[in-house]
Amino acid sequence: MMLLYHRSTGKTGRALARLLNLRWGRSPSEKVVIRWGSSTPAVQDVAINSATSIELAANSLRSLQTLMGGGISTLELYLTPPDDPELYPILGRRWYHHAGLDIVWCNTQEEARCANRRYFTRYLKCDKEFRVHVFDKKVLRMFKKVPRVGGASETIKTSLRGWGYYRTALDKHIGAQELAVAATSTLGLVFGGVDIGWSRDQDKYVVFEVNTGPALNTVSQLYYAREFERYLLELEVGYVSQGLHWTKEIERITGGSNDTE
Repeated sequence: MMLLYHRSTGKTGRALARLLNLRWGRSPSEKVVIRWGSSTPAVQDVAINSATSIELAANSLRSLQTLMGGGISTLELYLTPPDDPELYPILGRRWYHHAGLDIVWCNTQEEARCANRRYFTRYLKCDKEFRVHVFDKKVLRMFKKVPRVGGASETIKTSLRGWGYYRTALDKHIGAQELAVAATSTLGLVFGGVDIGWSRDQDKYVVFEVNTGPALNTVSQLYYAREFERYLLELEVGYVSQGLHWTKEIERITGGSNDTE
């Protein structure tokens, strides 16, 4: 059996495969039981998540349209630069992207027309941003985005612009957690890392995107491995439990500390 991973998240995919005693790779040659951010077809495909759902989540335009159609709060979307100057600034995006490298800030319609982007979202000032890890309609972990360096961007908060994640308790930001669960379900995903913002001005949470192969720290890997093992045993696909005491291992590593990703 195999865990299939995407090259951009290979480190996390390999770590999970080792924890679960599964083979890993990019080109499946046997039964695929877990997909980690890859929609590569497989002959024997009983995977969590499905190739179709991963492809949908990876296409940022289609995923936003699907979320909107499912009643999920997200960013205002434009297929062409809007005429109304009051709607600016907007952000130009590509269908597929990584780490926000595709984002182009557009203050005017002319700038948007010159941006050479597939679609646009209206800029929403978010006072807080989160990554919520969801598995089987349950929130595993939740992280708040925090600046890691001085001078971190206050408009586009990505890892390459000086931001990281710091764990937050699951008894806070319940609205964000509920929205994350709804978003993964709407996209047909069993698991995912959901990026969410909260706007004080509009008093609402919005989904930015859902990651199907998020990078994980050592502790988060154990949380996912525990849930994968439980889920695979329930599916009865021939997976054998590794007999690991996941919860005890998590407690041993963390020692009650507030870890970061």
